Amino acid sequence: MDIPPEPKEFQKLCGRIGLAIMLGQKVQYALAGYLATYSRVHAGDSVEAANAQLNLHISKPMGVVISAIERTAPLPKDLWEKVKFFQAERNWLVHDFDQEATPHLVRNEQIPEYIARMESIAGLASYLMQALNDLGEALVSAGT
Repeated sequence: MDIPPEPKEFQKLCGRIGLAIMLGQKVQYALAGYLATYSRVHAGDSVEAANAQLNLHISKPMGVVISAIERTAPLPKDLWEKVKFFQAERNWLVHDFDQEATPHLVRNEQIPEYIARMESIAGLASYLMQALNDLGEALVSAGT
């Protein structure tokens, strides 16, 4: 049985999907790292307790770490809004994209639009990772 030809730009889309998903995991790690750093600096948690918290939050759904940050380690408003937007986009990607996109992709439709959205998710992820890292470093510097 022959495999039908891939729709135009399908490989590029697949690569962008993979990148967006991988960077989503990295954002979760950055969020968990920020939370552990915040707890270490503000609550005086031990290194061991902070590492345990980090490990706990990287193994849970992203919403768990975001909820914990909302409750205990507030972010600046503009960064918080970006985190919440990223969460919505990432959730769409991992939970709804396939069902939404499949009818379009089999007809070779909307591929450029989906590529652009994946690139937007990846770009926001890169921004968030850097911003969370910078915020964590500022917390450590202020706490010492």
